[in-house]
Amino acid sequence: MWGSSTPILNSTVNANITGWSRQLADRITNGGILSTLTRSYSSEPPDKYDPPAPFRKPGARRYGWVNKLYGGGVLPRSDKPIRSLPAYKPKDSWNRKRALFGQNDYIDILGDGDIHPVELITGPKWLIGFKGNELQRLVRRAKIQGSQMRYLYPTKYHQMWKRIRFLNKKYNMKRSKRVR
Repeated sequence: MWGSSTPILNSTVNANITGWSRQLADRITNGGILSTLTRSYSSEPPDKYDPPAPFRKPGARRYGWVNKLYGGGVLPRSDKPIRSLPAYKPKDSWNRKRALFGQNDYIDILGDGDIHPVELITGPKWLIGFKGNELQRLVRRAKIQGSQMRYLYPTKYHQMWKRIRFLNKKYNMKRSKRVR
């Protein structure tokens, strides 16, 4: 661990320094900066006194931690039953929900054509048979329910129009960037 690189450093410093800075070089090499730099590499033992560091010394690592895993080999059997997956129960593929799933999907193809699947959809009138973005959906809602919402739900009406104005700006900004 204790190497001897001190003479090499001192000789290179002495060879490079000439003139008036000779005293400064002696001060640096003899007990100054280079001696502290080369102390760990010199063959001399370290000093008996090192000034205290401003940092806190590390304490015991993982103090208070207790290993809760059993490391003594094979575990003995206990009186508790072994937990495992529940017994397999095959699904009833002909129950009402599964058997009638999608029964109206092909009503226009298989039927006589007098009913359309859109007529079977239930929900708000402004959403039935609609496909489009959020702005188009809100404008459609405002056309269909606007007058009712204005008197019955004025806050919701106001928030809806605020959202329409914001989306108009957003979509138009997108369009203006694309056109240029």
